[in-house]
Amino acid sequence: MIMRIKGFSLLTLGVILTLVPGCDNVQWAGVDVELRAPDPPPSDPAPEETDPDAEEIALEPLDLGPLLYLVEVDGPTGRILPVAEWGADGYRPLPDEEDTPDFLERFPIDRWEEGTEFILLHQGRRVGTLISDGSTGVDTESCLLRPVTSGSLEVRTDLTAPTRMVAVRRDDVAPGLLPDDLLRSSPASPQLSQPQLRAEAEDLGRHLVPRAEIPWPPSIPDLVADHQQVGVVGEDRMMAATFIFGDEAEVRTAPATAYAFFTLAREEEGEWSPFWLWFQEVSQGKAIPRVLASGRWTEADTPELVLELFGSQERGLAILGAREGEWSLLYRDPCGPEPADGAARSWP
Repeated sequence: MIMRIKGFSLLTLGVILTLVPGCDNVQWAGVDVELRAPDPPPSDPAPEETDPDAEEIALEPLDLGPLLYLVEVDGPTGRILPVAEWGADGYRPLPDEEDTPDFLERFPIDRWEEGTEFILLHQGRRVGTLISDGSTGVDTESCLLRPVTSGSLEVRTDLTAPTRMVAVRRDDVAPGLLPDDLLRSSPASPQLSQPQLRAEAEDLGRHLVPRAEIPWPPSIPDLVADHQQVGVVGEDRMMAATFIFGDEAEVRTAPATAYAFFTLAREEEGEWSPFWLWFQEVSQGKAIPRVLASGRWTEADTPELVLELFGSQERGLAILGAREGEWSLLYRDPCGPEPADGAARSWP
C-alpha cells in the first residue's frame, strides 16, 4: 500500500525571499524573522562605555616639610624610613592612613629618587652618607604606616658602623632648613666598652630602684635590657639604659606586676648621674622605651634620641630631646604607647 502525503513536496519546495531595503525583518511563509548578529561568546568581555573627554586625574603630592629619617644598616646598604616631619614649631606626625587614605600614593616620592643623598648622623656627629637607589616600599612594623627606600652606605672608616643611624636629606640642609654644620664631620667622643657600659648600667639600676620607689626585683643585673652610649651633653658623655621586669621589649601582653624604666645619665667626674627617668608599671598601661638611634640635627647643643615604644598591642616611634635645657618627649606617634601621668620626667 502506497501512502501519499498531501501538501508541499519536500523536494519541490520553492521559497521566494523578498528583502526590503533598510529593514532587518524577513517574511517567510507567514513567519516574521528578525536578522541580528549572534550573541558574543561568554568569554568575550562586555564592551565598556567610555567618555572620550575624560582624563585621568593625578594625585597631588602632599606638601611636607623636611623629614627626619631612621636608617637601619644591613651590611653595605641601608633601609631608610621617615620618622616625623620637622619644622620650626617642632615635630609633626606623618599623615595617618585613616585620615588620609591615599597618603602612601601622595607621598612626595621624588624626595628620594635614585641618587638622592642623605647625611648620616650618629651620637651627635656626621658619620657618612647614604645614596638612595630609588626603590619604594612600605614599613608596617610600627602603628603608623611609613614609606621606605634603601640605598648604599658610605661610612667613616674609623667608625664601627652602628646598626641604626639618623639621617636628613642633604637638599634640606642646603637651603638653610637645617643647620649648616651637619655637613661637617666632628671628632668622635671616647667610647666605653660594652662591659664597661653594662657595669655602669647595673649601677644606675641599683641607684634608681630605691630612690624612685621602683619595686625591688630578685636581681638588678637581670633587669638590664639595653644600654647605649648616645652622645655628649656639653663635655660629659651620655648613656641611655632600659630596665625590664616580668616582660620583654616586644609587642605582647604582660602581667600587671611587670614594669619597665628607662633613664638618661651623664658622666660627671667619673660618676654617672641620672637626669631623666621614665618608670611605668603595666597596670598603668604598658610602655617600654628603647633607643634606636641618636644624633644632633637641630640648633640644640645636645643630641636627640629616636626611641621605639613597645605596648601590649602596638609599637610606635618617639623623639626625646632637650629644649632650653629641659628634656622631654618632643614627638610620639599618636597611635603608639604613651606615658602614664607623671611617669616620664626629669630626675631627680
